[in-house]
Amino acid sequence: MTTSRPSLATALAEAQHVLGQANSYIPKPVSPQTHAWIDLLAFPAMLGLSAWLRKRNSAAAALVLFNALGEGTIAGITDFPPSLLPLISFRNHIRIGLLASPMYLALAALTPGIPWRYRRFPVYLGLVPIVLNSLSNPKNRAAH
Repeated sequence: MTTSRPSLATALAEAQHVLGQANSYIPKPVSPQTHAWIDLLAFPAMLGLSAWLRKRNSAAAALVLFNALGEGTIAGITDFPPSLLPLISFRNHIRIGLLASPMYLALAALTPGIPWRYRRFPVYLGLVPIVLNSLSNPKNRAAH
């Protein structure tokens, strides 16, 4: 007797449903404006951290720079103020962060040749967006 496996689309839909249910129990105190300001302040801080790490461990510096460029680009095209080019909704900004951050976190944790004293920076930068996006409320759209 053979058992049929669910299609990829079915599996993804079920995973999205389960994650959506779990996410509904998390309080959402962070408004889009607060999230925008955090992103705006984090971008130059991550660039500075990458420059500081460059002399200490080039692989860790590259990971932090990679994260900074990705986060900065997504923040720049999200429709919250301040936005350079509002192409995506804040809800999609959150979705991108929740999908990309675990991949970045895995990359930060598994890249060889980085001692823990330098690896901790990209690892922490992989955790912060997961927490921030989980606490952000896409429905709270105060006046700009």
